[in-house]
Amino acid sequence: MENYFLPDYKLSCLEMAQSLLVSEYGLRHLAQADLSPEYQWGHRVIALIQFIPVVGQIAMLVEWIAAQAFKEVRERNEMLFLGTQIGAVGPAPIDRVLPVLANLHRRKERGIEFNPAKITGHVEGGTCTSMALDFADFFFKLRKVHVKTGGQSSEPFLNAIRQLGRRFARSSEQMRIRQAAYNTIEVTPGAPGIDFARNKVQSLVSDYGFRIDHASREIDVEPGLQDRAIEREVSDLPNGLYFLRTIKPSANERLEENGHSLIYVKEGQEGFFYDSNYGARYLLKTDHSSVLTQSLNSCFRQFQTSKARFYRLQPS
Repeated sequence: MENYFLPDYKLSCLEMAQSLLVSEYGLRHLAQADLSPEYQWGHRVIALIQFIPVVGQIAMLVEWIAAQAFKEVRERNEMLFLGTQIGAVGPAPIDRVLPVLANLHRRKERGIEFNPAKITGHVEGGTCTSMALDFADFFFKLRKVHVKTGGQSSEPFLNAIRQLGRRFARSSEQMRIRQAAYNTIEVTPGAPGIDFARNKVQSLVSDYGFRIDHASREIDVEPGLQDRAIEREVSDLPNGLYFLRTIKPSANERLEENGHSLIYVKEGQEGFFYDSNYGARYLLKTDHSSVLTQSLNSCFRQFQTSKARFYRLQPS
C-alpha cells in the first residue's frame, strides 16, 4: 500500500483551486507512474479515479487522510529512542574543560584556533555538537559488533541503538564540558585559500579521532529553496555516517551566529537520523530527503539557520 502514496501531499492555494477541475493528486500520480515503473498501473488507476468529477475530490480527501495516518504510524514505529537537550544549560567546571581544550588545540586544522579566554565555566546554549559526536562514536562501535544481514540491520543492532536512549534521553555534565570547549572555536582572519567550514568541523570531530573524507556542497535551506537542493544532495551522497551542520552565517570570529549539529547515516535504502532535540530514527522504506528537509525546516524556524553541509566521518 505504501508504494502508492505520493512523496508530497502539500498543495498551494492555486493547486487546491485547480483541483476542483483537475485533481492535482491525480496529476502527481501520473508523474509518479513514470518514476516507478513497477507500480505504474496502480498510480494510473488512482489518477483515473481522481479525474472523475466530484468522486475525484472525495478520493483526494480520503487519500490525504490515509496518507497522514500512515505517516504518523510509520514515524512512530521508526523512532528508536526519544531524547532532548534538557540539562544542556548548567555548569561546566573549568578544570575539566581545559584538558578537552588542550586535546582540541593539538589536533586543530589550519586557520582554526580555540580561545581559552572564552571558557566561562557555564553552558548557556545547547550541547548538540557534543551529543551528536557522542552518538556517532557509539554508532561506529556498535556497527563493528553487529554486522548487517541481507543488506539490512539486524534486530540486535537496532535494539543496541534503542538502549542508547538511556544515555541520550537528556544532556549531561560531560556533554556540557565538551560543548564548553567546542564553543571556544574561532577562525584566523585573513588566512587565504582555506575551507573554514570544513576545517572548523574537522577540528571539532578530531576530539573523537574522526576524520572527514567527504564534504558536500553547501546547501541553501531557506524555505522555498531547499527541498530540491536537499533531495539532490542526499541522492548524490555516497554511503556513510555524516555530521550534518546547519548554521546562521555571520561575520564574527566563528563565521556563524549559531547553528545545530545532527547525524545522518546513509546505507543504501536504509538509514539512521539523530537529532539531540528529538532522538534517533530508523529510516527504512522512507524518503530520507523528506526527513532531512523537515528537520532543517525546523532548524530554520527555531534558530534561523540558512546554510547546511554534510561531512562524512571515518573513525580512526
